[in-house]
Amino acid sequence: MADHRRLLVYSCAFIGTFTSNAVLALIPELRGFFQASTAEVLLSISFYMVFFAFFSLFTGSISDLIGRKKILVIGLVVYSAGCAMTALAPGLPLFYASRAVQGLGFAFVQPVMVAVLGDVVSPGEQGRTMGWLTAATTGGVMLGPLIAGYAAAVDWRLAFVAIGMFSIALALLIQALLRLPRPTRREGSEGSLKRNMSVALRRKGVVMLALTGFLHMLVWIATQAFASDSLGQDFSASSQVIGEVLAFAALCSIAASRLGGGMADRLGRYVTVLIGTSVMVISLVAMWLYIPSVAVYTIYLAIFAAGSAFSWASLLTLTVELIPELRGTVSSAFTSAGFLGGALAAIVLSPVQTLWGTPMVHLVSAALCSLIFITITMVKRDGTPSAS
Repeated sequence: MADHRRLLVYSCAFIGTFTSNAVLALIPELRGFFQASTAEVLLSISFYMVFFAFFSLFTGSISDLIGRKKILVIGLVVYSAGCAMTALAPGLPLFYASRAVQGLGFAFVQPVMVAVLGDVVSPGEQGRTMGWLTAATTGGVMLGPLIAGYAAAVDWRLAFVAIGMFSIALALLIQALLRLPRPTRREGSEGSLKRNMSVALRRKGVVMLALTGFLHMLVWIATQAFASDSLGQDFSASSQVIGEVLAFAALCSIAASRLGGGMADRLGRYVTVLIGTSVMVISLVAMWLYIPSVAVYTIYLAIFAAGSAFSWASLLTLTVELIPELRGTVSSAFTSAGFLGGALAAIVLSPVQTLWGTPMVHLVSAALCSLIFITITMVKRDGTPSAS
């Protein structure tokens, strides 16, 4: 695979999580600017995730029919428009709408970039490649809150303006440089789309992999969001400190992504998922039991983020292996379910925080995360022998 194509895909992964996670460090500023509560600010994440989850259900499958490149360019342009809307939002309604447009745009990018790597990377390298993809995604997780936290000292809109401009530049580069295999042409695209989705969703392994993604992302978003709020509310941490804490956790995640991707190729996808999930559960239970300071919270979040990245690299690899000829469709199902979980995180767990506090959110998240041991076992029973 040509290096420039690899870099273009990794750049796509970076920008989506940059703006989605920038909000976490901006909670104090956004509360003040919009005269809103924390719950109202966090609802913007749900707007992003709901639109992302719904439309990503179809975009990967469409790319199986008409090609990946066209879908990527459309998504990046729409995503950039959403960033511009965010920077211009005078109140919560337009802010929510702008986040929805961002989610719509990135729905054209996320499932397709995973399928692109599946198209051009040999099976023996897919685990390592998905590890690098996870690392690029986590780079956005790290730099989004960090840069947004420092940009907030001048104007919270600056980060969104910058990433919108970067998205347009990336779309132009993809249009000019990205060369991919031509899609297999079929008569009746609409019928083919329905048929592809039907074939994929009738496989138990695909459904269970999608459910695994749902649980993983719900727990990940809930942990990041409520930990950020707890740092600000319970420990009086500034936006800069919150950004630094999340950046450190993301840095640990980047290191774990590369290690997890390599281990997925050596030990198998399922073993690696189980190891990473175990780390996530243990760290969440620790957060429930004992958080005396920002420093300890930072360590727990770093361990959690490392476990999450360890698992995610293998899960992405499985999406392109279960049904190789429909990897765009499987990637769509996995991505849609995963980010639906992310969209529901604040909605489902806000009442838990209101009634019992953030530590109980971490305990409930640990219980939900434990269900992955069941779902990934069911994927294995219907999965590919090479992924054991």
